[in-house]
Amino acid sequence: MKLKTGAARRWAEDFTLPIEMRLLGLAVGKARPGGHCPFGRGEIQASLKRMNEGTGEVSTYSPQYLNRVLTHGKEAGLFAPASSLRCIVLPVEVLEISLNLPADPCPFHGHNRSWLGGEDGEWFDMSETRAPGGNSRLPGEGGRKLTVSVPAL
Repeated sequence: MKLKTGAARRWAEDFTLPIEMRLLGLAVGKARPGGHCPFGRGEIQASLKRMNEGTGEVSTYSPQYLNRVLTHGKEAGLFAPASSLRCIVLPVEVLEISLNLPADPCPFHGHNRSWLGGEDGEWFDMSETRAPGGNSRLPGEGGRKLTVSVPAL
């Protein structure tokens, strides 16, 4: 099953969906080839509005609430532990990585590595995924892994 980015962006705008699904939709709709989804300061808060069902009034979620939603997504494995409200990183298990598209470094993290997951916090360096002759190599078949320490949540 593949998820289209346009559909994912529409999820973010749908007040009837749970906020976790809307945040995932917002991230998928903005994902780069390495899984990084950089946002400007306050962009997530401005993009994910909430509606008071009684009055119809539209307002924003607090950054504290959105951080709690993001933390729940990290715990569920939807987002990498290095995710923040400035850059949500979608793990390889969530987003299919395109090895054929160039990925500029993330302006927040400073690299375009994909998150492989795992307890030790492994990043996969996409810049070393091309085999001689232009064939793609998958994680574990070439590509350098970088281990980073991730603070406990």
